[in-house]
Amino acid sequence: MPLILLCGYPCSGKTTITEKLVEMLREEKPECDIEIVSEEEIARANQAYKGEEKDPREVIFKNTALEKQLRAQIKSDAERVLSRKKGISTGVVIVDSTNFIKALRYDTFCIAKSLGQKQAVIHCTTPESMCREINTKLGRYSEEVISDLIYRFECPNPDARWDNPLYEISLPDANFSPDPEEEFKISMKDLVSNIITDLLQSKTKVKQNKTTVITRAAAPGYIQLVEKATNKVINIILEAQSKGEEKMCLPNQEGISLQLAGNLQPWTQTTLAKAKRNFLAFLRSGQRATKVGEDEMCALFVGFLNNEAQRDALFA
Repeated sequence: MPLILLCGYPCSGKTTITEKLVEMLREEKPECDIEIVSEEEIARANQAYKGEEKDPREVIFKNTALEKQLRAQIKSDAERVLSRKKGISTGVVIVDSTNFIKALRYDTFCIAKSLGQKQAVIHCTTPESMCREINTKLGRYSEEVISDLIYRFECPNPDARWDNPLYEISLPDANFSPDPEEEFKISMKDLVSNIITDLLQSKTKVKQNKTTVITRAAAPGYIQLVEKATNKVINIILEAQSKGEEKMCLPNQEGISLQLAGNLQPWTQTTLAKAKRNFLAFLRSGQRATKVGEDEMCALFVGFLNNEAQRDALFA
């Protein structure tokens, strides 16, 4: 059951596209089991905002802690639905959310892969000016909040495996389109056709790898193994960096390396300690590989450090 993430600027038409996508998928594939994880519904379900007419996301996106809670709930709900529907081949899970942080898209990619499912991203490319105009009509966000969300939006990259396949669609602009409804209908038809071909009819299976296979019980001495391996890698990085080497290589592991030179910021004790904590959290979250030795754990940690989304988060 593939996972489809919507992403884009606020008020770029994500919910409109989601609703139309569901409608057209059900027309084309009546047997298709569709589940929606809605950012707005999750936000409104919070007891603190029940009964309020105004969209609670205005308050949530002004508060870092509340925003993190919302993202965590979206990720948790997506994982729960995917896990529950794991055996269903004719269906999709659609996450209707801003999904503006690529680290979140990477996390859901790992979740989907751990369950043997594909992930695709739909980028709503409606122009910023049009999004602001729609927001003004809806009265959803203040100028401060929408400007901040637009500024922080991390555009999906088709070269990144967690953003691929990537589909782009925009709400039609009535000022430039002679027939906006027909234009939107054609765009949606193309989108639905691609999703059916790439996700629902494709026989390509997602291969689970060591960093995404879920294993609930850790083997004895597992934490000690992780601690030893991460400390070993950190020491090798700092030593190689102090010698001015261009990259760090793990001893006796050909091809396992970490680039140190170029435009990359240097690693410090602080960023490496943060990376270690993130790696441990990653393993504890269920995306763990327990039946590995020290060398393999070292390689996993280096792979984690090499990940673009993780490294950007560390140096943010």
